[in-house]
Amino acid sequence: MNLVDMKNYLRLDHSEDDEMLSQFIAAAKSYIVNAIGRFVDGNPQFEIVAQMLVAHWYENRGMYESGTTGSS
Repeated sequence: MNLVDMKNYLRLDHSEDDEMLSQFIAAAKSYIVNAIGRFVDGNPQFEIVAQMLVAHWYENRGMYESGTTGSS
Protein backbone atom coordinates (compact mmCIF):
# COMPACT_ATOMS: atom_id res chain seq x y z
CA MET A 1 0.00 0.00 0.00
CA ASN A 2 1.29 3.42 -0.88
CA LEU A 3 0.20 7.01 -0.42
CA VAL A 4 -1.60 7.20 -3.78
CA ASP A 5 -3.65 4.09 -2.98
CA MET A 6 -4.52 5.47 0.44
CA LYS A 7 -5.59 8.84 -0.95
CA ASN A 8 -7.79 7.07 -3.50
CA TYR A 9 -9.35 5.00 -0.71
CA LEU A 10 -10.05 8.18 1.27
CA ARG A 11 -11.12 10.07 -1.88
CA LEU A 12 -8.62 12.85 -1.22
CA ASP A 13 -7.33 15.02 -4.04
CA HIS A 14 -5.13 17.41 -2.07
CA SER A 15 -1.61 16.97 -0.72
CA GLU A 16 -1.93 18.88 2.55
CA ASP A 17 -2.06 15.72 4.67
CA ASP A 18 0.41 13.57 2.72
CA GLU A 19 3.04 13.47 5.46
CA MET A 20 0.50 12.57 8.12
CA LEU A 21 -1.02 9.88 5.90
CA SER A 22 2.44 8.44 5.25
CA GLN A 23 2.98 8.23 9.00
CA PHE A 24 -0.43 6.59 9.45
CA ILE A 25 0.43 4.02 6.76
CA ALA A 26 3.69 3.12 8.49
CA ALA A 27 1.91 2.97 11.86
CA ALA A 28 -0.84 0.74 10.46
CA LYS A 29 1.68 -1.73 9.05
CA SER A 30 3.54 -1.76 12.36
CA TYR A 31 0.27 -2.19 14.26
CA ILE A 32 -0.61 -5.24 12.16
CA VAL A 33 2.89 -6.71 12.56
CA ASN A 34 2.68 -6.25 16.33
CA ALA A 35 -0.75 -7.90 16.37
CA ILE A 36 -0.11 -10.96 14.20
CA GLY A 37 3.61 -11.04 13.49
CA ARG A 38 3.67 -10.05 9.82
CA PHE A 39 2.42 -7.72 7.08
CA VAL A 40 2.38 -8.87 3.47
CA ASP A 41 2.56 -5.98 0.99
CA GLY A 42 0.29 -6.59 -1.97
CA ASN A 43 -1.96 -9.05 -0.13
CA PRO A 44 -5.50 -7.67 -0.44
CA GLN A 45 -6.51 -8.72 3.08
CA PHE A 46 -3.55 -6.98 4.68
CA GLU A 47 -3.99 -3.94 2.47
CA ILE A 48 -7.69 -3.41 3.31
CA VAL A 49 -7.09 -3.78 7.03
CA ALA A 50 -4.29 -1.23 6.85
CA GLN A 51 -6.51 1.10 4.81
CA MET A 52 -9.29 0.76 7.36
CA LEU A 53 -6.90 1.61 10.20
CA VAL A 54 -5.51 4.64 8.39
CA ALA A 55 -9.01 5.85 7.49
CA HIS A 56 -10.12 5.51 11.12
CA TRP A 57 -7.10 7.39 12.43
CA TYR A 58 -7.42 10.08 9.75
CA GLU A 59 -11.13 10.63 10.32
CA ASN A 60 -10.86 10.56 14.14
CA ARG A 61 -7.90 12.82 14.83
CA GLY A 62 -9.51 14.61 17.79
CA MET A 63 -9.37 13.79 21.45
CA TYR A 64 -10.66 10.38 22.42
CA GLU A 65 -12.07 9.47 25.81
CA SER A 66 -12.44 5.81 26.59
CA GLY A 67 -15.98 4.79 27.50
CA THR A 68 -17.71 7.82 25.96
CA THR A 69 -19.93 8.16 22.93
CA GLY A 70 -17.40 10.31 21.11
CA SER A 71 -19.09 13.65 21.69
CA SER A 72 -17.93 15.57 24.71
